[in-house]
Amino acid sequence: MNDDLSKNDAPTYLQQKTAQAGWALMLGSMGFWALVLVVPFLPYSNGARVTAVGALLVLAEITFWVGALMAGPDAARRIKTWWRGSQDASRPSIVEPDAHAIHTGHDVHRRHDVQVRTKPS
Repeated sequence: MNDDLSKNDAPTYLQQKTAQAGWALMLGSMGFWALVLVVPFLPYSNGARVTAVGALLVLAEITFWVGALMAGPDAARRIKTWWRGSQDASRPSIVEPDAHAIHTGHDVHRRHDVQVRTKPS
């Protein structure tokens, strides 16, 4: 048995159930996204369909982010890892500014393991 962990390190029953509900909300938000693909084929006026698609998009985003907050930082980390891993290798990755560059005035960006440095203008 590991004596380094105290009883307070283990999630409580309520924390576990909240995290599970968060994951359920995040997965459930995909249903709203699926409905967005169906609405244009419904026999309603253009205005009604546009309104329905807009409402579904807002509802899907709110549902997802409320679920992410409930699921906690571990869920956000997993989703971020999954999203970055599923990106096509042929597409350029997101370039993040280096914190040191902000202080020194150099324009430095990190791209995976490579640094690209340009002179300030």
